[in-house]
Amino acid sequence: MNKTNSIWIAVAVAVILIGGYLMYSNRPQSDVESDQNNSESMMELENDQSNEMRGDAMMEPVDNSMMQGDQSQPEAMQKSGSYQDYSVSRVSSEQKQGNKVVLFFHAPWCPFCRTADTAFKTNLDQIPRGVTVLKTDYDSNTELRTKYGVTYQHTFVQIDSEGNQITKWTGGDID
Repeated sequence: MNKTNSIWIAVAVAVILIGGYLMYSNRPQSDVESDQNNSESMMELENDQSNEMRGDAMMEPVDNSMMQGDQSQPEAMQKSGSYQDYSVSRVSSEQKQGNKVVLFFHAPWCPFCRTADTAFKTNLDQIPRGVTVLKTDYDSNTELRTKYGVTYQHTFVQIDSEGNQITKWTGGDID
């Protein structure tokens, strides 16, 4: 049964990723050029910033209401899983509720990650009930990257109730 659940999770994530890829690949050419220019600008900006500017003190609060799922319904009434920002306490909370946890190593400068992020947010109802996908910042979570052997962004890691890796896969182009 555990293997069956893992397969369903993988299928659901694949459907979401394919949808995101299709949305990303069908956008107007002007958007593609804009993304390329933005990526180059971001790389230059990151190279110019000092290490102290990268600390948490400079981060602005983020409204995560879109990523919370519908928490107002009792658990039995919820028809889908959730997509939320990573935190140690959130992992613990989701595991205590018996939910399957998948870490999505995301980087804001990664075009595929941005597409997948949009796809998750617009297709929350496609995430299976009892599954929580946690958007995990690739750049700042170096200990998690090391623990799970994550070497590049847009990697997904399903973990068990003790934080051990069950399975790992990487999103990418669908050709």
